Amino acid sequence: MPRKNPPDFELDKFKNWLNNLRKASQKEIVLVDCKSDKDELESFAVENVILLDKESPYKTLDYIAGSGKKCILLTDLNPRGRKLTQQLEAKFEDKGIKFNPRFRKLLFTTKIRTISALGRYLHREIPTRRKDIF
Repeated sequence: MPRKNPPDFELDKFKNWLNNLRKASQKEIVLVDCKSDKDELESFAVENVILLDKESPYKTLDYIAGSGKKCILLTDLNPRGRKLTQQLEAKFEDKGIKFNPRFRKLLFTTKIRTISALGRYLHREIPTRRKDIF
């Protein structure tokens, strides 16, 4: 069996990641911190994506806690995103919200550091409509 070259391997990794995220989003809430990330994920048919209300984050957290669903936290890997993740994880514990860090961890293993960059990468690599990729 021929070896895949690194770009193909990375593309396959993201395809699998998005497929798993789409499945998980049917039962869990996906929390993002900017509108462009929300739009990008929804363009890939990820469901239950909500935007963190920056003026009143407790409103968003109360909504998630009241839903009884797990939360997938997807923030960028820049310093602001890392700080926000630490703050939110502490608040999740206070509110009893269970969260799934698995999906954010993939970004640490690639060159891509933001959710919007992920969309641009896939759009460039696969010239079809994004919802039809998978």
